[in-house]
Amino acid sequence: MPKARSWLMLGAAPRFALTTLAEAYPRSTFHGYELSRLAVERARARVLDAGLTNVEIFDRRAEELPGRGDYSLVLTFDCLHDMTRPDAAAAAIRRALAEDGTWLVKEIRCDDTWAGNRRNPDAGMFLGFSIASCMSSALSEPDGAGLGTIGLPRERLSSWRTMPASHGSRSTTSMTPPTSTTKSNP
Repeated sequence: MPKARSWLMLGAAPRFALTTLAEAYPRSTFHGYELSRLAVERARARVLDAGLTNVEIFDRRAEELPGRGDYSLVLTFDCLHDMTRPDAAAAAIRRALAEDGTWLVKEIRCDDTWAGNRRNPDAGMFLGFSIASCMSSALSEPDGAGLGTIGLPRERLSSWRTMPASHGSRSTTSMTPPTSTTKSNP
């Protein structure tokens, strides 16, 4: 893993990745952005219990990222499709990345068509998750994107990753069933 100045994880609160990384890289700074107040409280308690001084959890939207190019690494694991404005979050991420930064995305692997999604043996399960959870979140505000579990195909994600930022960009993508992992380097 590359050395980092400052790392960011969106949708970070309920996951252990942020604290695990902070323990492994004690000289780096880690920020987590999360909307759920309960998840933020749990994450802050986990950070406190671990005695970590290099982690800060924010109760903020992804669109509220500072656009200064501060982050060497931004992680979004299975959260963009749940956001009401994932396009605005992607634009904020591009602005927040350092010129040599990396954005690592993990999303559910899906197709841009119903016929393509029907070929996925997990499609029924993903649609169930989508109705029960993801769509509730993604449509929780007026004009929410409502992407849901299988609503963020590679093509849409790729267009967001290459949106203009304060610096040039190049991207690489690798797909692994049943999720897609994407790495974007400016």
